[in-house]
Amino acid sequence: MIRLDVSVSRILTGPTESCRFTTFHANDPTFTVRRVSFTVRSQDGLFELNVDDAYAVPKLHLNRKPVDIKDIVSRFEYLRDIEHELPLTGGEVTVLIGIDNPSAHEVIQYRTDPDRPRSPHATLTPFGWCLVGPFAPYTETHTKKCFGVTLGNNPDRPSLSELMERLFDVDIFGIQPKEIDIASPDEQRALRILETTIRFTGERYDATKLWKTDYPRLPDNRLTSLKRFYALERRRVGYPYLAAKYVTVIEEYLSYDHAKVLTAEEANVRPIGRTWYLPHHPVLNPNKPNKLRVVFDAAAKSQGISLNSELLKGPDFLANLVGVLLRFRRYRYACTADIVKMFHQVRVRQEDVSALRFFWRNPGTHDEPREYQMNVQIFGATSSPCVCAYALRQAARDARDAADLIHSQIVDHFYVDNWLASFRSVEEAVGIADTLDTVLTRAGFPLAQWRSTHEQNHGTPRHGLGCCSH
Repeated sequence: MIRLDVSVSRILTGPTESCRFTTFHANDPTFTVRRVSFTVRSQDGLFELNVDDAYAVPKLHLNRKPVDIKDIVSRFEYLRDIEHELPLTGGEVTVLIGIDNPSAHEVIQYRTDPDRPRSPHATLTPFGWCLVGPFAPYTETHTKKCFGVTLGNNPDRPSLSELMERLFDVDIFGIQPKEIDIASPDEQRALRILETTIRFTGERYDATKLWKTDYPRLPDNRLTSLKRFYALERRRVGYPYLAAKYVTVIEEYLSYDHAKVLTAEEANVRPIGRTWYLPHHPVLNPNKPNKLRVVFDAAAKSQGISLNSELLKGPDFLANLVGVLLRFRRYRYACTADIVKMFHQVRVRQEDVSALRFFWRNPGTHDEPREYQMNVQIFGATSSPCVCAYALRQAARDARDAADLIHSQIVDHFYVDNWLASFRSVEEAVGIADTLDTVLTRAGFPLAQWRSTHEQNHGTPRHGLGCCSH
């Protein structure tokens, strides 16, 4: 937030809208505010923060009680060497920067007195030193301010005896599957969307996006995304190796139909509220220097809105990692495999692909950048992990000939796209691995990188067990 008179003096402009800023009593009035953007710079000029979405409000009702810095420093020795860096006089607060701008709240240095729990805390942030905590002598009385307190017993909280029963219900191998608790309305809506829209096309599963509302309100961000693309090109000039890898990835997208080039006619069709242009950037894994991943910035905002802000995260279908690892170590014969490009195995329904557009042209060309669109789930979208995990579980439900077996393997032995399981015998391992491979390949989730702890090769046409031994 920024105080209105300050925004006016800086000639900050932007759209107006009706807002209600809710506090603890939830009875706050609605009033008109202006949404503005500005840049804040530290006094030493070494840090700069671009605030893209702030509200200009008439007043900031904050405590203006004067603070005597010299008195505080005299009582706390650990503050004395930074006294000259602390403001000696109090000033009016005209800007509030929320934690949604985490770089502004980075703690560079931290000081307190461990022997005096009520001593003030000094933190060095990019904007300078900040003093937080009780400043006045402890004998002084203060006006108490309370924003929310919960008192009394919680009837939904389990008793100690119930907690102990749960503890002993789970054996030392942690083999109880994680229960999916669909509690919030957003999670319930996401689950309804998945249940009603996911389908198997004969080769792959596809689903609609997990929109927060039936009518998304994505603004036109075409020019903003195009500027980001030009900036990406400028950064890429000095890295020909990176540029070549980038081209390879885009060409692979096209060859596998993970993406397509839009014709001029297709590019001109822009469904209102459902068209979005994604900035993208490369990510290199230091452990795999030859592998480049293109990540789409679905959190990039235009007019205060991003693709992710319009999407639901959905329920957490991720298995408990400790449980997966303990089950993996339970029996003598262990096997692992990975789903090949899991996110790209689940397609996006045709009515939603316009929200996955991006710009591209090969390095060194002088043609205008072309419009492309992704046809599959993307890295960077907040809903992608949930959609892909649900599609994988749906594949188990659709495997009528081995539904129980595959469901157990997916729920208990998959962590994201990694399968880790152990078995009592080689025969059991080969049988389940064959069935899992057949079912998931048929469902569009091919498995690769097969490994086993058995020294002999008991392979199938698609994989071999026995790549490593004890």
